[in-house]
Amino acid sequence: MTFPPYWWTRLGPSLDEQSCEQLSEYAQIVYISCNPATLAENLTILTNTHQIERFALFDQFPFTDHCECGVLLQRRET
Repeated sequence: MTFPPYWWTRLGPSLDEQSCEQLSEYAQIVYISCNPATLAENLTILTNTHQIERFALFDQFPFTDHCECGVLLQRRET
């Protein structure tokens, strides 16, 4: 499970390329993100080795533009 720190996601990419490579070794990844833009960047890398099984959007703060995203990724068969 990865849950990038909130302060980092506001400054730039939530996970660096090395972290994504390390995560790609796992059979399943549960990725929680509060920044859809950086999540999309990381999914560009992670979907090279994994496929998205489930995606959920959580509106925990009504009447704001803030949302949480949850993604379940499953390693692709080689």
